[in-house]
Amino acid sequence: MQPSLPLQRWLSSSAGQLLLQQEHSWNGELLKRLYGVHLMQLGLAKENYIEQATGMHHTFVMDLDAHEEQSWAVVEGHESALPIATESLSAVILPHVLEFSSDPHQLLREVTRVLTEDGSVVIYGFSPWGALNLGRRIPSGRYLSAGKVSEWLALLGYELVQQQQLPLLGWSWSRSRLNSGAYQLVARRRVVPLNPIRSRWQRNPVVATRNMVNSEYGNYLPQTKEQQ
Repeated sequence: MQPSLPLQRWLSSSAGQLLLQQEHSWNGELLKRLYGVHLMQLGLAKENYIEQATGMHHTFVMDLDAHEEQSWAVVEGHESALPIATESLSAVILPHVLEFSSDPHQLLREVTRVLTEDGSVVIYGFSPWGALNLGRRIPSGRYLSAGKVSEWLALLGYELVQQQQLPLLGWSWSRSRLNSGAYQLVARRRVVPLNPIRSRWQRNPVVATRNMVNSEYGNYLPQTKEQQ
């Protein structure tokens, strides 16, 4: 997860500033609904995605390099083994981190390890189709679609709770200075499976009327008090 200087330079451009403005707007609304103890922003330390986290007791940024421009402490870490205790964080924000990770799936596994069972992960990324113009300016990026990242999250036991996306390149969008097709994904670790499988003996018996037969339990029908 080497910091991308081309990305930082692009974010300083007019188009990059428009993107950050939109993402901070999304993020501000989201953080109003997130509560917990510890919130970590992983990567892109120069940009503050956590300042509006009023529902969190402790917030911090982790990156590979400290940035003198920042007024908060930046913890140094590595994507393959985050120096964070298992199941200790309430939420993690990944702002355009997966695109520049050498192993984005492993990074998501590490994020899953450090999240509590009901913890949330917030991902900001560039669509591979909408980022065609970015490819020339940020050549080191590996752009992943929202669908692909959602599949990875599902395999890791997450439930997707929110998805937002800026328009892809098109006739109307091409007139804008912001041709990125960026997206936001919000997912929560599942405590129990969405569709728990119950044992046969745990199932509720089928209620039968006078002219119906309980097919699961043969021809037995429970008698009413009047029949006993």
